[in-house]
Amino acid sequence: MNNVFSRMHPVVKGLLVAGLAVVGVGLGYLVYSADVEPVEPLEPAPVDEYHADNDIVMTIRSVMDTFESGDTITVEDYRFTGVLTDGEGRPLYTDSSGGPGEWEVDVTGPRELKVSNLHLGDLMPAQLERYLIDNLGLAEALETGETSGKKSAPRRREHEMGETRTYSAHGCRIEYFVRPAQTATGKEGPLVTVTVTATTPASPQY
Repeated sequence: MNNVFSRMHPVVKGLLVAGLAVVGVGLGYLVYSADVEPVEPLEPAPVDEYHADNDIVMTIRSVMDTFESGDTITVEDYRFTGVLTDGEGRPLYTDSSGGPGEWEVDVTGPRELKVSNLHLGDLMPAQLERYLIDNLGLAEALETGETSGKKSAPRRREHEMGETRTYSAHGCRIEYFVRPAQTATGKEGPLVTVTVTATTPASPQY
């Protein structure tokens, strides 16, 4: 057998060794030789490969549609803690540990919902606000304050805690609140809370 093996063409010999290695894996062990390298284990998928169908726009749109029709929301239907995404299924931010950023969706009343990020990270509030404006029909919905000449100033409240911009559309008031925050270890980042409140009269209950 050894003489036959030694007289084999090098290509045929290499294929035979590789074939024996595959058979060995199937039987629960691995044959090592100079021609076969052990396979490294796969690394965990990076956060940019994370995918989920939890679009923040779809969540808020569902609540707005409910309020516009005069109905109310329940904890059972909307309370959620986990990763919210954009329309492509990508997390809205990465937290300081490198994982997909989590959010809390809280029903604070039958006619009010709050959506807040739970951790600090690389969330970009202006980009998220633009995503909501473009996909919730809020482009012309920014509430205005006192009129100065022919221009109307956007309704924006700034204070030491942060900044709030308010929109009114589809029987709802949407407040977009951003404030800076810092962890005990000195890491900084924004905290965002989107509050959706019904302004349409509630449907009569019979």
